[in-house]
Amino acid sequence: MNTIKSALQIDPQLKSLDKEVLLAHVLKVDRSYLIAHNERELINSEFALYQDLLARRKNNEPIAYIVGSKEFYGRNFVVNNHTLIPRPESEHLIDHLKTIYHIEDEISILDVGTGTGCLAITAALEFPNSQVTAIELYPQTVEVARTNNLALCTSKLVTIIESDLLSALPAAAYFDCILANLPYICQDSADVGAETSQYEPTQALYSGKDGLDHYRLLFTQLADRHLPFKNLICEIGLDQSRSIQQLAKAVLGKEGNVYNDLADKPRIFVFTN
Repeated sequence: MNTIKSALQIDPQLKSLDKEVLLAHVLKVDRSYLIAHNERELINSEFALYQDLLARRKNNEPIAYIVGSKEFYGRNFVVNNHTLIPRPESEHLIDHLKTIYHIEDEISILDVGTGTGCLAITAALEFPNSQVTAIELYPQTVEVARTNNLALCTSKLVTIIESDLLSALPAAAYFDCILANLPYICQDSADVGAETSQYEPTQALYSGKDGLDHYRLLFTQLADRHLPFKNLICEIGLDQSRSIQQLAKAVLGKEGNVYNDLADKPRIFVFTN
């Protein structure tokens, strides 16, 4: 009979953390339970499911897709292969939002390319007097965002719209702040890991030769529609600081600023009207 302890010792090529997360998911417990009850025996169905999940992990499938969720800003979000997996780096957009506004402010926020809805929903929860509009192109991704919106009880604060960037917004729309974590990987980049390239949706990753096609289109739509907004906060790639500033100046009239993340790498582009 297999115990928790022995189950965590199989497949030594896998990281211990991965095995702990997967076994905890199978048993519907947290990881601390595995330590406190490591002699607990697994029934056959539990062990069989655990082995199935290990096999998926050995094929580079991301943990988040296997367990169906990912933590972002301290909250769990449903994910699947129609959504990009939320990254810790993207939490810097919320952090920067907090440097501009106070949590009690009544602000209107637009999240462009919402994916799981993690930015829009987190913004609504961190700024409870806000009204947030989240837009997403792909219907199956919209459904995931709406699932998270209901699960995290923000449906009165967050409106999710199926839209190709700004195309479905009303002409009179106004936003205090626009958040955007659009695809920004260069089409021919060799720096994308196997987990990402094999499993995450390509339409959420790549954006033309310089990685800026989506931002180029967003900036152009902002200019053409004369959409009023005060601040635009975007996540960018590590080598895109100068390029996105030049793009902003050419399309929106001035360069904006780039801010580093906690690893001291350029991550956040901010444009203020």
